[in-house]
Amino acid sequence: MIENLAWKFLPPYEFYFRVCFMERLVSLFYASFTEVSGLGWNYEKQTQTGAENTAQELPKAIKYGKITLKSPLVPLAAPFEIWVNDCCNCLNMKNAKDQIIALDMVITLQSQANVPVAAWLCSHCYPIGCSLSGLDAARSGLAMETVTLNCNRLERKL
Repeated sequence: MIENLAWKFLPPYEFYFRVCFMERLVSLFYASFTEVSGLGWNYEKQTQTGAENTAQELPKAIKYGKITLKSPLVPLAAPFEIWVNDCCNCLNMKNAKDQIIALDMVITLQSQANVPVAAWLCSHCYPIGCSLSGLDAARSGLAMETVTLNCNRLERKL
């Protein structure tokens, strides 16, 4: 029975995806990106020495990747841009009342029929970097913005 299900599964295309930002499991806004990368984790290792000059590497903690979101430059009125700008201003203004607002992010990979086939929950995300692609008068490309997020936990949900 399970073998039959495996044969009916079609690998999803990587370009059908949605990104939703939420706070306390309530959807706040969706944002569009041309690329999402960094969905991964690694074990931090700890070396433990043993008898007779032996050493073992043991897992110490899980380290999550930095999530990179790329998109064409959009107006500052877009909800994602407002959030990134507010987080940056919290540190620039050094106002004790303001704090960086960390949001949860759900990235959903979808089939051609818009049915979710995989999803990742990135908990407690906040921006740690933002850059604009180089401006070049000799090219006719789009001005691309790259935002890097830190997340405290990454879980595959589907």
